[in-house]
Amino acid sequence: QIVPPGFPNPNIPCEYRLVVEPDQLVELTIESFESNTCCDYLYIFEGPLATPASLLSILKGADLPDEERTITTKSSNIMLVKWVPKGAINVRGFKVSGSFLELLKV
Repeated sequence: QIVPPGFPNPNIPCEYRLVVEPDQLVELTIESFESNTCCDYLYIFEGPLATPASLLSILKGADLPDEERTITTKSSNIMLVKWVPKGAINVRGFKVSGSFLELLKV
C-alpha cells in the first residue's frame, strides 16, 4: 500500500514510481481517496516522467466512480503517481496499491 507522507494529514507533496518487469503493465487500485476539490490533486502518469502527453488521470474530490478506481498503464512498465496538495485540510488524502498485469504474447 502507498499513502502520502503524514497520512491521514497529507499536506506534503510526494511522488512514487511503480516499476514492474519490462513485459508487464502497472495496475493501480485506489483503495481510498479524499481531497479538497478546489486544490488537492493526484496525478497519474504513464512512464517515469510527468508530461502532458503521459497523463493517465487527474483525481480530486472524494466521490470516485468505480471506473476511476483502477488505472492501468497502456504500454509502459512504469507508472508515476504524484500527490500535489495545496492545503489538504480536513481530508485523508489517498491510499493505493499497485500490482502488475502480464502482457499477452500473440
